[in-house]
Amino acid sequence: MKKLFACLLALMLTLSLTACSLADQPAAVRLAALKGPTAMGLVQLLDESENGKAANSYDFLLAGSADEITPKLIQGEIDIAAVPVNLASVLYSKTNGALELVAVNALGVLYVVEKGGESIQSLADLKGKTVYATGKGSTPEYNLTYLLKSAGLDIEKDLTVEWKSEPTDVVALMKTQDQAVAMLPGGKPPEAIVLADESWHQGVVGIVASRIAEEYACPAFLICLDGDHGKASSRSHGGFNLFASLRTLSPLLESYGGHELAAGFTISRENIPEFRRQISALAAGYYRDDIPRTSLDIDCDVAPELLTIRGVESLSILEPCGNGCPKSVLMMRNLI
Repeated sequence: MKKLFACLLALMLTLSLTACSLADQPAAVRLAALKGPTAMGLVQLLDESENGKAANSYDFLLAGSADEITPKLIQGEIDIAAVPVNLASVLYSKTNGALELVAVNALGVLYVVEKGGESIQSLADLKGKTVYATGKGSTPEYNLTYLLKSAGLDIEKDLTVEWKSEPTDVVALMKTQDQAVAMLPGGKPPEAIVLADESWHQGVVGIVASRIAEEYACPAFLICLDGDHGKASSRSHGGFNLFASLRTLSPLLESYGGHELAAGFTISRENIPEFRRQISALAAGYYRDDIPRTSLDIDCDVAPELLTIRGVESLSILEPCGNGCPKSVLMMRNLI
């Protein structure tokens, strides 16, 4: 009996020492982040972890898109994730608060972007360039001046900075110029984009507005100016009703027409700033942060064996397609 008791006591002591040993080991935290600026703030933490200076050990996942992180985070396969604030708010809403925001980092990030090339790899590469930016006389200008000085550049002598009043003005310039360089603030997408210019051709602004609306996930309004008046083409995104919105803002317009997805109007030049403000407010009231602006409505889930020449040709029965009779959107599963 004593021998059995002694064995049990020895076993208990062994288990107790093992538990203490495990408790002394740093906890493994499953950490994830998106590639790019979102993950840059974790560099010091990861360096300390590799050198044994961090309070915990980390299993790190670097993802190329939010789709790689979101399901793992919801299913509990990731403990902490560094994601954009707008995605964090969506996750909080969709999980009814099960996922919480721990901290906010890197507010006020400024991005230097380049169109049509990869010549800008550092601030020093901005020498001799023309940079389009917003925020003259405020934080963006002060930050840019300081960063350029740190790179050995003088903002007045070594490059040309063209300051614009709105980020949407910079976006318009980036659309029309090759090799353009711009400095833009990070943040959520604009509620609406309203641009005006005297050099645009009325015949192409509708196509450009459609592309802008699709790329920036918001309604786009392009106004061709002629003297004191402008003629506009607009395209919707995400179900925002253009015609109803123009009807609401009709006191600012000279005339308008169209339908939910595409519309046109004429407007006095002096009314454009107020129109921009009010249409942005209407769009802000329509979009909700917990609902993605970009979505794809699926008409039918079809089996892969139906993907034949005859099957594809049979879709022509549904034509002509257009407003009120859009093209069918079909989905196939497990193709990869």
